[in-house]
Amino acid sequence: MGDNRIRLRELLLLLLGGVLFVIAAMYRLTELPPAWWDEGWTMSVARNWVVEGHYGHMLLGQPVSPALAGHFPVVVMLAGSFALFGVGFLQARATFVFCTLLALLLLYLFTRELYGRRTAVLSVLLLCLLPVQWDLTPALMGRQVLGEVPSVLLLTLGFLLLLRSGGNRPAYLVWAAVAFGVAIATKAQVVPFVVAGSLLTAVAYFRLDRRVALAHVLVLAGAFVLQAGIAMARSALMDTPNASQDTVTGLTQVTAMVTDSAIRSSTIRFALLSGLPVTIGLLWTLIRQWRVMKQGAPSRWRASVELLALLIAAGWFAWYVLLSIGWGRYAFPGVFLAAPFTAYLILSLTGSVVNTASRTRVGQFKRVGAAVLLLLFAVLLGRQLVLGVREIPSMIADTPLEAVADSIEANVPEGCTIETYESELLFLLDRPCHFPPPQLNVDLIRKGWLDSAWKMPYDLRSVKTDYLLVGLFGGGLYEPLIREGVYVPAGRFGAYRLYRRSGQEKVNLSGEVGMLGHP
Repeated sequence: MGDNRIRLRELLLLLLGGVLFVIAAMYRLTELPPAWWDEGWTMSVARNWVVEGHYGHMLLGQPVSPALAGHFPVVVMLAGSFALFGVGFLQARATFVFCTLLALLLLYLFTRELYGRRTAVLSVLLLCLLPVQWDLTPALMGRQVLGEVPSVLLLTLGFLLLLRSGGNRPAYLVWAAVAFGVAIATKAQVVPFVVAGSLLTAVAYFRLDRRVALAHVLVLAGAFVLQAGIAMARSALMDTPNASQDTVTGLTQVTAMVTDSAIRSSTIRFALLSGLPVTIGLLWTLIRQWRVMKQGAPSRWRASVELLALLIAAGWFAWYVLLSIGWGRYAFPGVFLAAPFTAYLILSLTGSVVNTASRTRVGQFKRVGAAVLLLLFAVLLGRQLVLGVREIPSMIADTPLEAVADSIEANVPEGCTIETYESELLFLLDRPCHFPPPQLNVDLIRKGWLDSAWKMPYDLRSVKTDYLLVGLFGGGLYEPLIREGVYVPAGRFGAYRLYRRSGQEKVNLSGEVGMLGHP
């Protein structure tokens, strides 16, 4: 294990990098990218917990379950921020910017102890400046209220604690189990990769060093004990007389086990084009790990931690390419955790290119091959950077979310109810709102991504509210009500359209952004 001390020059470099990251991540924080559906459910539950004392949503003023919100640790983190700094969209996203900054620092420290300072610096630079896909950069991904960043933060913390334990410092092993336990309670996708990675690492080292294998199994067992405790705490909070416990079925089949040929073709192209450095970095490290295990590693514990991190990163990335629905955010944890291996590969290739010691034909061939691969990586990463910069203007919201909410509040009469599927506004609207049941999410994914002919079971005749608010997610869902004249245009507020039920008086539209015609 290397020198763990951080020198003054390194500390100043970290501080400068942190300041630059925060400046970039805070730029138009509430507008880039626009607030969206997945963020809204989590913010709504956190807001209700702090303001109403109810861990869940409010349906027409009545408490219901927290379905579709982020997992318990994510809500706890967000609710803590709201309790300290007030409820607001800026506070919500700023919390995740801080979380991302901490995740990058932990990744730096873990990579530094595993491979050295140069690899640690390069791994963070690759993530921040040369993205495999623009929306996967920490400065953009890390500002959104999603579970991906907290999960990689906790996983990286677990790796660092395992590495520092040396396999024989029980306190570090206990804290590593805590980190992994909270991680698997933070994001559902974490569970299979931590389980498979830990067990495969234990099997791989069972004959080499049974103490190493046992330590990994015990850490995994401790993680699940803690996860069970977190689940019990969440259940206790939800145990209120008026809170219905809505369940969602089929979500795994439409997001995590997808065999659609068009989606698979898209994700495989991603792995072979934009994500090629990540793909090769993971494969190269797997081969190197196999050789290390066959030859006998100088430090079996260090090699076992490297193998665990590698298996989790490779497993996540492979799942994204081969089985996931292909949403970019699902690739982020795999790309993030693979950064140390990609950086180590690039530095190894660079060393092969500049190495003049070998004059053999094989040595020259290796130098040429390394140079060609480095050039290919540079072209691919440069291409992504150029494309990403071009996309930024189109990703900025035309009207800030809180301004939209204020305009709607000012133009809907007091006491009127609103039907909407735009969850990001449920978090800000201070009036009774109704929204479809959580199960509809599965049907919308199936119809929008897998089967356009799929008929959604939501009974639109049940929509009885005074107003209808439609944005990106509710447009197709509520179109029949608008087409049949049940609801008529009442105004447009940024990217959102407001409709009033037929027969009601028109509201004052002084605060609207623009009039709306029939879609």
